[in-house]
Amino acid sequence: MFGMKHVERLEKEKKALLEEIEELKLKKRMDEREIKQLVKIKLDNAKLEQEQKTMELEREFKDKESELMKRYHEDRMKDIDKARNEIQEVYSQIMERLPNVNMKIKREE
Repeated sequence: MFGMKHVERLEKEKKALLEEIEELKLKKRMDEREIKQLVKIKLDNAKLEQEQKTMELEREFKDKESELMKRYHEDRMKDIDKARNEIQEVYSQIMERLPNVNMKIKREE
């Protein structure tokens, strides 16, 4: 039914197909590795970007916190200076009155 040449041709075709299958399997494994590597690189880059954003936000937060603390300190120092000036003014007024009281006491004696 089938001639020897036909069988040989089928054998060669089978061998070629098996080689092609092996090549495709190898290519598939290489492609999978490449994809895994690219995904890993992508994830690593995303992680780095996230860390950079986090660091930037932390730096901005610290800068704003520092600015707020500086303003708070300045405001408290202004309040302290104002209170000190008010106390000195009251003290001066008291001191102005005291000598007059002392002079009246001396005159009455």
